[in-house]
Amino acid sequence: KNRAKKEATRTADLRTRWEPMILSVVGGANKLDANTGWRRPPRIPQDGPAISFLNFIAGEGVFNQMNPFPAATNFSIGCVSRFPTVWGDDDERSLAIDLLLRFVRNAFLWDSELEGENWFQQNPQNEVAICCMIHLLELSETHSDWTVTWTESVKMCNKLVGGNRRDVMKFVSKRHPCSRLRELNSA
Repeated sequence: KNRAKKEATRTADLRTRWEPMILSVVGGANKLDANTGWRRPPRIPQDGPAISFLNFIAGEGVFNQMNPFPAATNFSIGCVSRFPTVWGDDDERSLAIDLLLRFVRNAFLWDSELEGENWFQQNPQNEVAICCMIHLLELSETHSDWTVTWTESVKMCNKLVGGNRRDVMKFVSKRHPCSRLRELNSA
């Protein structure tokens, strides 16, 4: 009974590392956007493979900017490969991709408001690791061979690792259209 209570507390703590940013309204970004048709975030289930995946990567420190991941490609592949239900099931994969995209999008909008014009010039932080996971999950939908998926993912991740935040933002905005990201990109 005590062990179950500790596990529930730990799981709730991990969830607080990612859920508030996904659900946050940054400058009205979660309202219906007439240009893109973007809507509020989906109902986030209490548990399931995608939620376990997000909690796992939260435990690895992905959602706090204090733990940079210099080997984002290998780290991302290691995280995603531990959850075959997430990359193998269409519904779980799409939920994980959607939640990760929303997290990165909201983090970009939040950081850009805080940091101003210097925001684009900074090196990307953990957003690169999250984008590598998103790309890997997308590829697992189209390729049944894990080797092909891994090889293609490494190509994109290396581009993101070597770039700046604008490159990472372009990656996100292609997959998750948002007028606020377009405004940032054109600034």
